[in-house]
Amino acid sequence: MSARTKTLPVWILLAALCLPAGVSPCLAAGDEGLALIHGVIYRSDEVTRLQGALVTAINVRTGRRYSSVHTGANGAYEIGGLPPGTYDIAIDHAATVFVTDGLIDLAENQRLYLSYSVRAPSAGANDSPYFKGGAKLT
Repeated sequence: MSARTKTLPVWILLAALCLPAGVSPCLAAGDEGLALIHGVIYRSDEVTRLQGALVTAINVRTGRRYSSVHTGANGAYEIGGLPPGTYDIAIDHAATVFVTDGLIDLAENQRLYLSYSVRAPSAGANDSPYFKGGAKLT
């Protein structure tokens, strides 16, 4: 029996034990060094969690966009697989794009917790058709 065949059952056993607990026993190829942003999106009252929002991190150097899945009832989001760099964060909800008030710098392997509250556009405000309202760190 070769060394590869001997390790295969151990690998399968580790995967079977770790996955139900939510622990991934391995990284996908190329995931080493990538950062992650996660947090909660709130309404303007900074208490009520916002369901159905899509959070996007935009690398300002490359323009590449990385998006979360839509937030659930708990308002939580997560964006993984981010290379080190500077990012702009946008939050899309109900045909409105909320723009955050600052850029985020991410280092290699960094895990950053960022929660935002969003506010609707002001009446009569001269917002562009693409970006309306705003978001601030909570």
